[in-house]
Amino acid sequence: LKYYHDLTFDMEDMSMAYGPSWEPIVAQINIAMELVSRPSLDPSPTLPWWDKMRLLYHGRLTWIAQHL
Repeated sequence: LKYYHDLTFDMEDMSMAYGPSWEPIVAQINIAMELVSRPSLDPSPTLPWWDKMRLLYHGRLTWIAQHL
């Protein structure tokens, strides 16, 4: 199952941060991605969520921010 998209985000302000508090969120995204896609029949180690996103989602993502 593959997903094709054409998404545009238009924002006034954008700020980002990263720290140890984000680790549980990244783990939860990984769990959610496992529920969306079927288990692989390949006995190799599973892909990290960002590699699985590249495998399943195809299309354009445009992110416009007036101020970073």
